[in-house]
Amino acid sequence: MKQKSVILVLCIIPFLYNSTLFAQSFDIGQRAGFFLEDADLYFGVEADVEPLPAAGLHIIPSIDKIFTDEAPGNVKLDSKWFLGLNAVYDWLPLQLGTVYAGGGLGFFRKKIKEDNTKETDISVNVIGGLRFDIIKNYKPFANVRLILSGSDTSISIEGGLHFSIF
Repeated sequence: MKQKSVILVLCIIPFLYNSTLFAQSFDIGQRAGFFLEDADLYFGVEADVEPLPAAGLHIIPSIDKIFTDEAPGNVKLDSKWFLGLNAVYDWLPLQLGTVYAGGGLGFFRKKIKEDNTKETDISVNVIGGLRFDIIKNYKPFANVRLILSGSDTSISIEGGLHFSIF
């Protein structure tokens, strides 16, 4: 009896895995934005992984190169990077696209020019935006991100284009 139960479970698993409930999508694309306080531009890449499309949850890892040569206090920088991991939820489907909101964690990495030291700030992100569903495999998006870190609070506006991989 136990052997029949194991065989039955093993036969059912492939059907569950291939069902639309367990379907997933993976998009990748570029983005650009700027911080409102100091008008620093940034460019980066991000992925949009939707593990359960029926749930409307998206996991979005990203990395950005921030184009600035100065930090608060007139500290000269060699480079500044932002690494983010966010989760957003599709709140409101519209004819033009989908409104989404969520949050996550961010990591600022700065390399200071004078003494060649590196600093890392950890932040909490709050995100809201619109993902346009105009063309099937291309998804333009625009969002606003509030970044709350120990050293400061900043707001960025960004936009980009995702390409559907699968």
